[in-house]
Order: sequence, then structure tokens, then C-alpha cells
Amino acid sequence: MQLAKLSLVSSIALIVYGYICRMFDIFFFWESLYAGYILLLASISVLLILQAKRSSTARRRIFSYSASAVFALPMLWILLLLFLFPKTEAFRNAVTSLRMEAEIVSDIGEVGDISVVPAGYVQWAQHDQPGLKSEFQVILKGRKAYREVKVELTKDPTGQWTVTKWK
Repeated sequence: MQLAKLSLVSSIALIVYGYICRMFDIFFFWESLYAGYILLLASISVLLILQAKRSSTARRRIFSYSASAVFALPMLWILLLLFLFPKTEAFRNAVTSLRMEAEIVSDIGEVGDISVVPAGYVQWAQHDQPGLKSEFQVILKGRKAYREVKVELTKDPTGQWTVTKWK
């Protein structure tokens, strides 16, 4: 129980630090915001499971386990996205395009590292269909600054993913 409460407090601290980083241009560990949200979901889920184990009635146990699943399933989905997004062709093309974008390079410097944010989607199809869409959110880590960017891509008739918009 103590570890679950500690992780709950740690998750809130990570979330607060993530917002402070963005407000005051602290260019260290911007991923803390998203790590904090994932840890928060996990902490709440564990606390609900512990609550269910201490409950005396079956109704309360069922409610606690069900509520725990409500928090655990989105967390698992987010973790799955974090592993799947970087393996897609759309993501690789987005990263290549962002690294060469003149406006980004002049604003934050040469992009050294790119972190995946658990937000976005990729449309898949059996065959290379033109018109498929994809959207990612990434943290660009430049030499001068960091920037969180949302990238939209479309699959063109030649089968290549091309960046249509970023902001």
C-alpha cells in the first residue's frame, strides 16, 4: 500500500515537473509529463486492486476490480502505442521530414533526438492504398530548445507517406 501511495505522489510530481519544463523552457526530461500520466493510471489501478482485496463485500470487490480495469486498459493501450508507432513506415518518414525541416532547424537547432508521445493514429490496410492518413505527436530535442510537434501524414499514390502538416 505504501509503494502504491508513493508511486501516486511520484506520478503527480512528474506531471507537475512536465508542465513546469514547458512553461519555463527547462530542456530536460520533457517525457516526464507522459511518464507521470502512465504512472498515475498504474497507481490508481493498483490502489483499486488493493482496495478490492480489503473489501468485505462481493459488490465492493467487483466494483474495485472493474474500476481498476478501467484505469489499466488505457495504460496498456498507451504502452502498446509507444512500442508500435516507431516501427511504422509513416513514423520513420515523419522523423526524416522533421529533421530536414528548415523552420524547425532554425528554431530549435539541429534535431538530435526524437521522443514518441502516446498520441495519434496510423491507418493500416491490406494493400498500399493511397489516401491513408496518420498522425503522430513527438518531442523534438534540438541543440537550442525542445518542441512538441504534431505531424499529419498522408499516403500518396506512389505508396510513400508524406508530411501534409505539422504544428
